[in-house]
Amino acid sequence: MPPLLKLGLRCKKYSALPFNKGILEHPVGLLDNMDYLVSIYEVWCDYKRAKAESRQIEWRSNNKKTARFMDLLMKQKKEFENGRDDRRI
Repeated sequence: MPPLLKLGLRCKKYSALPFNKGILEHPVGLLDNMDYLVSIYEVWCDYKRAKAESRQIEWRSNNKKTARFMDLLMKQKKEFENGRDDRRI
């Protein structure tokens, strides 16, 4: 699990900021990046839970935009696993 995601999940669990500072004293983008990763992680977990419970069709019909995002994410995951990831670092 990426460290920033782990930090974001801990902050959410304890309803706390990552550092003992005010919200404006945190590094620029840190909180936004944590929120972004936690949101993706929660969507992924919801998708996997629906798949495990054989509710994937129902989930897709209730979450059309999120389902398109998951399709894109799954495509990128497959490309990465097959070594065809063409993203540039």
